Amino acid sequence: MGHPSHGETNLESNTRLMEDLMRTGKKMNDVLKEQGPAFLKLTDSAEALLQAMEGLVMILDVQGKVLDSNSSSVTAIHPLHRRWIDSGMGKDVPGNLRNQLLQGIQKAITTKTTELIRFSLNDTSPEVSHEYRIVPHSSKTALCVVREI
Repeated sequence: MGHPSHGETNLESNTRLMEDLMRTGKKMNDVLKEQGPAFLKLTDSAEALLQAMEGLVMILDVQGKVLDSNSSSVTAIHPLHRRWIDSGMGKDVPGNLRNQLLQGIQKAITTKTTELIRFSLNDTSPEVSHEYRIVPHSSKTALCVVREI
């Protein structure tokens, strides 16, 4: 592990560092000793971006499990999204949406593209809809930005 290589973005560097952590089993303290201020700058930048985002931002694994989110800084979260964060997709996420999201996560990771899903969570008011924008985060995770549209 090292500092970002020439032409590597902060996100690519951060992703590479996280993958190195998982692969090598290194402890975060060891990484911080090696990376020092460069790593802290990357994580501070990522945290600032998450806090500035409008809407819910989640890091998901390929099964749709929420690994991290900015839910504590989002003022209004749909009850379904709160249950998803707290206990996983399970039975709380409607089957059609769950299937679309899982396919979107897989496709985003595999093709390294952005997947866009629009879904109404309210049968009585279909004009209130949510957009799920899914982008690859690593080889095993995706970032999902949820916003009401």
